[in-house]
Amino acid sequence: MVALIASEARTLACSCEDPALYERGGTASAAQTGEEYRQTLRKALVENRERIVAMPWKASSGMARGKERGVLFCAAVADRTFLRFVPADDAWRPKGDDETIVSELGSCPRIVECEPETSRVVPAELEKDRIFDLWDAAQNHIWRSWMIETDPANLQPKLRPLNRRAAEFIRANAPPEVDSVRITQALDVLESPWPRREEIMLREWYDDETRVGATKTAYLIDKILETGLEPFREPPTLIPIRIDEIELVCWMAISPIE
Repeated sequence: MVALIASEARTLACSCEDPALYERGGTASAAQTGEEYRQTLRKALVENRERIVAMPWKASSGMARGKERGVLFCAAVADRTFLRFVPADDAWRPKGDDETIVSELGSCPRIVECEPETSRVVPAELEKDRIFDLWDAAQNHIWRSWMIETDPANLQPKLRPLNRRAAEFIRANAPPEVDSVRITQALDVLESPWPRREEIMLREWYDDETRVGATKTAYLIDKILETGLEPFREPPTLIPIRIDEIELVCWMAISPIE
């Protein structure tokens, strides 16, 4: 149904305000890659540009798919876009707590994937008043996430104990023949969050008992810099906002297939 595809495209179009949504959307949890999401949007804009552009804020739609029940909200604060999927119970009330709300950017676009022939399904309960409770849950979740980033202390990287031990070892056993700039670069990378695959590699390097002291440190520095990982860059601290500054762009209901 055109209205449903237009609503999905509107969600993706608003997400374009933060291009990183598409990049992070191409994760293992997503059915499509970031580029495929762009293609979906481009195709929808070619076929229904006027309808999508003319859609008012707070536009809504819905469909039946899978076993989940809930509503995906697209919201905005200034130039930042947020996606939240709020699970619902059989009566279309928020189900669970903050931990059940989906905010992972690889998962949210996948929830509203649909085809042109998909039928529009919006439960009557949502068209009456239940949508407000679900939106309140999403809005509060976004507000709390935003406010966390207003405190610089919350923006510091969460380091694994292994990374801390390796950094302490390098500082205690700095090899004189290794340039100090290179040591600093390795420490900056080491004292940043590491992906799971690289963490496993680091453990193998650190637990290698064939090297000791400064020799082991030089080896660790080489291996750390060879990973190509970038050091942590602290994001800008946000300014506190009121909850009513979080604006609803559009929403889509997901009903389970009976």
